Amino acid sequence: MRDHTSLLAQEANTVVRLVFRATRYHWKPWAATLFYQLQRSSLSVQLNITEGYGRRLPGPFRNHLEIAYGSAFGNS
Repeated sequence: MRDHTSLLAQEANTVVRLVFRATRYHWKPWAATLFYQLQRSSLSVQLNITEGYGRRLPGPFRNHLEIAYGSAFGNS
């Protein structure tokens, strides 16, 4: 079982930082809802990886990874 500091989690953290930076830099009032959704979904990926690892069991960790995958691709 990978832990929350694995390459997967590090990549998720990088994506979160890039999304927040991009939405701050390219902010447009008419796109606020889209930007908020991008921020929430990118953060959800990272948080689900960490929460799943915190359960300390392979089954729940796998379930949280599936949720994170859904957040990344918009299939909740």
